[in-house]
Amino acid sequence: MSHIFVVFCPEDASFATQLIVQLQQRGMVVEPLPDPSDPRMTAPSADPALLDNASHVILLVSPAAAASEETTRLWTRALSSGKTVVAAQHQVGALPPALRSVALIDFRQPFLLAVEEMVRHLKDTGAPIRPLTYEHPMFKPDLLPSSLPAERCWRDDRLRINYVLPMVLDEGELGELLPPFFAAAGFASRPGDPSALSSERTRRFPWFDPRRARQTLRVMPYEGALVARYQMTRTQVVLWFPAHYHTLDREAAALFRYLATGSPDADLRPVNLQARIARMLSWLSVVIVTLIALTLGYLVLWQAFGLTFH
Repeated sequence: MSHIFVVFCPEDASFATQLIVQLQQRGMVVEPLPDPSDPRMTAPSADPALLDNASHVILLVSPAAAASEETTRLWTRALSSGKTVVAAQHQVGALPPALRSVALIDFRQPFLLAVEEMVRHLKDTGAPIRPLTYEHPMFKPDLLPSSLPAERCWRDDRLRINYVLPMVLDEGELGELLPPFFAAAGFASRPGDPSALSSERTRRFPWFDPRRARQTLRVMPYEGALVARYQMTRTQVVLWFPAHYHTLDREAAALFRYLATGSPDADLRPVNLQARIARMLSWLSVVIVTLIALTLGYLVLWQAFGLTFH
């Protein structure tokens, strides 16, 4: 069976892994595959033998790749093979002269938008695909998620909620992009942290709004992806319902959409709607508990004094 062959140098293995995973999730048949037993999910070095059976070749172009004799030999071999070749421009201002005639996808733009452009080009040129038995909403073409899955873990008296954002940005880019989102979402810079990668929630939200909790949010690069980590004390979440956690799921998705599209405005409407649902459930619970307490009190008084009058 034919496949899409990705040519990259060892220095770009982390980026190549992220690209291969994204293409796989969209049903593309890609080689080389990351090893699932490897906790870092690092793609193995590109094997020249895989190029012969490939119908399409992706050349991951970076300064390190352009300086690698082995990688440039694979480029020459791919260009002379008559296969469909596309260049993924990564961390390089201009393509080497030998590649200027091939199709180009610019990965200096937001990562997921470039992935979608790459998928459309591969499908338009007849790249091999496989049927998807399950398609996570995060990976549907032209659709960014409204909610992200969370990993919750307790550390001593603190709760950490982690979200994995499948995109590649370095700390410098995050330092430029995050402050507007933090401000829109009600966070303030943490004293003594000049990196602009973490912030602390201000208590400007109404009662029972999960965002009223004293939370910290840190966004950091991690093994070819980003991790957004919320942290708060146990007492901040003791009365939370699932709807409260879902508010953070939607806020993490809003952060993901903001970083993926490069939009100057963060769309927090789904977050605000979920927060209203959480507040309504909390107030409803207060009303129900109050009514139950009043009813029980009335029954106790009736038992105590009602029988006396009889």
